[in-house]
Amino acid sequence: SENLNADKIRKITIVTGEAAYPLISELVDETTKKWHNLRINTIKIKNKFLGDKITVAGLLTGKDIIEGLSNVDLGDELLIPRVSLRHEGDMFLDDVTVEQMAKVLGVRVVPVSNDGEDFLNALLGKK
Repeated sequence: SENLNADKIRKITIVTGEAAYPLISELVDETTKKWHNLRINTIKIKNKFLGDKITVAGLLTGKDIIEGLSNVDLGDELLIPRVSLRHEGDMFLDDVTVEQMAKVLGVRVVPVSNDGEDFLNALLGKK
């Protein structure tokens, strides 16, 4: 069903690059208006690896994401842009793996594609 368990608050964090941040924030706002038990923290990650001028999510590194999330309450799950991983879907540009990120941050890490339906399902915990 499209309804989350109404009793359970779902707290998640989403990371994205600077370019997509306004769009992702808008989508998150619309989603939380409909699903009131969603608590979503959207974090914009600066690209230190390649420089500030690089603002696309596809070129974010594991280290930059981990550093950008220090002192952030990540909640139950961290959603990352699938495009920041290599083709095989297991590793960032800087060779940090999804598993390493999950271990360092102590949270489940879920790569999400740029597809709207996939994104919504990930927000709702239906992946």
